[in-house]
Amino acid sequence: MKEERALLGAISERVGKIIERHQSETALRQSEEMYKVLVHDSIQGMVNGWT
Repeated sequence: MKEERALLGAISERVGKIIERHQSETALRQSEEMYKVLVHDSIQGMVNGWT
């Protein structure tokens, strides 16, 4: 019983880390996309302002 609890604890810890990593990667992708849009729109605004 003690070994089973330890195994379940290890599994749940690993699953938790996998979920956390996935959430972090998703947040990073979203942040990068927002940055790209911001930079693109800023450049477009500067170009349009010069013409």
